[in-house]
Amino acid sequence: MSLFKKASSPFLAAFLLATSLPISCTSPTTTEALQGSPTSSQSIAPGEQAAISGIVSIGRSQDGRFVPPTEPVLITVISLTENDKEVARGTTDNRGRFYIKDIPANAKGTRYAINIPGSIPASRQELLFAGQVKDLSNVSLQSATGSVDERNPVTVSGTLVDPDNNPLANVTVRDKEFNYLSTQTDASGQFALEAISQELEVIISESTPPLSFSSTDLLNNRVLTIDSNNIRTVRGNIRDITNINIPLARVSVRVSGRSTATLTDKDGNYVLNGVPLGPVSLEVTPPDTGYSSLNVQIPPATFDNGQADNLVTNINLRPIGTLQVNFTSESAQGGYCEQGYNCRRYDITPPFSGQATADGTTSDDRSEAYYDNSLGILNTLTATIRVEGTDLTQTIAYPPAPLITLRGTDRLGELVTIEEAVTARNQVLSVSFDNVPGGAQNVTISMTGHQTQKSIPVFIPAKDTISTELITLYRVQPVSAVGDVKGIIRGISVNPEQIRIAYLDVAQDLSISPSADELINPELLSRFQQALVTSNANARVTKSTQGDYYEYYLKNVPTGSRIMLAAASVDEDGELSDCYIPNASVLLNVRAGQINLAPDLTLTKRPNECN
Repeated sequence: MSLFKKASSPFLAAFLLATSLPISCTSPTTTEALQGSPTSSQSIAPGEQAAISGIVSIGRSQDGRFVPPTEPVLITVISLTENDKEVARGTTDNRGRFYIKDIPANAKGTRYAINIPGSIPASRQELLFAGQVKDLSNVSLQSATGSVDERNPVTVSGTLVDPDNNPLANVTVRDKEFNYLSTQTDASGQFALEAISQELEVIISESTPPLSFSSTDLLNNRVLTIDSNNIRTVRGNIRDITNINIPLARVSVRVSGRSTATLTDKDGNYVLNGVPLGPVSLEVTPPDTGYSSLNVQIPPATFDNGQADNLVTNINLRPIGTLQVNFTSESAQGGYCEQGYNCRRYDITPPFSGQATADGTTSDDRSEAYYDNSLGILNTLTATIRVEGTDLTQTIAYPPAPLITLRGTDRLGELVTIEEAVTARNQVLSVSFDNVPGGAQNVTISMTGHQTQKSIPVFIPAKDTISTELITLYRVQPVSAVGDVKGIIRGISVNPEQIRIAYLDVAQDLSISPSADELINPELLSRFQQALVTSNANARVTKSTQGDYYEYYLKNVPTGSRIMLAAASVDEDGELSDCYIPNASVLLNVRAGQINLAPDLTLTKRPNECN
């Protein structure tokens, strides 16, 4: 198989990788092959997908690193429950990594076969769960060449000159990683070297530290300028900023605008020779997108006895990862309720098992049942998810709860189906953020009509996908402050039990100015008549001992809005009496937690209506 033939290109050594898989391969800058895709055009419901990730290698190098195959490897995902149907596929990138998402899966798990040609075994079975990223770790392929140490070197050639453009003759050029591979420049400064790694060294003399440069610099310019004077050495260590116990290997450290460059070793150490004495900028580039790049400013050199001091510069890189936020709105358990607010009605004919009627008997006639899910989302809402302290924000539409169909048998044993009868639980949504700064982060979620969930802690490691636990957003519960209202009713002489007093919330801009002939807003009058008939359970009216008037006391009146008070009398049957003209002209802004004194109410007796 040509895939595993003996390597004869620089790509094996150029793309040696660390053992962990960068999850940021799902970012827009990554090749489409790495991301993978479902092979079916059928849409997948939100929150019902899984993903797989891992590394494919053909062995290890002498220093223990995984070596990727020279050509992409096709990986397929086969459903074991749908007649071996292929549901997704993807290929490895040039570092052997793969990440295949949008694999249909449910919360109880869906079993798949993962086919990777050349691996042992070539097919493995995995149980994938909704919302899960399954890491298959390293998948080893059988190499036709045996040991990866048998790789052929690649010829690298160029010309070395000094700052005055004079050729540098008899200068040693060698492979920094495999330094037994070396050569010397000829009289014209030219060299040709069979090298494996991409990092080369130039040795001017035994007293001069080796000068590092990258073989990739020769791709665009075959002539490299080597300045052995006016230089110094910068060394240091590069680690993960979130965990200093994690050294970062294979990180490129380059003098900006120059070919002088080096790579960190397995312990994160680097030694960069040939750095100019003046202020320079170092370009620090990780070998993959698991960490963010960085520019480090280096100050001018200091001197001791005419010698430039070596500078130690330790650098910490910020990891980046992928964050998946899972959230839902609170849901109510389904059940039956009386006809009324927030109940969905459906009809059943004949009724299920002789449904009971209001009078307690069993009816064989048409009956109605009601389903209660008052917390089900009925309209599309707007949800905003934000990673605090960053510019990572997504605003999405939160969909209504789906309607589900009820099926059952009636009293006669016939199958009954009721389409879209009840409201299911609210949906679970998953939102992904790529290139999230690593370390401790906080997530905030807000949604229309819901309490904002603030500062939900997450920790983002490098090159990984972190999924939050299911976050439930709760409805905003209205909290009404209350106060008491106290006042006087004049102009009436009846039993206190025949006096009714009520209040209504009215708009701030409503103009209330009843005239002498009792003409007021008809809608407002209708509302007051209804309120006065039912009265207020918290109202108390007593005859005053201080004068010819009545005192009333209203408890627990809601605040925050303007109310209108009204008083009236009723007859012996509890109906509104015509003996007195109802008063509806007193307005009051109720303050919470105190007794609010209202202006006096006056009931006017109608002439010749009552004795």
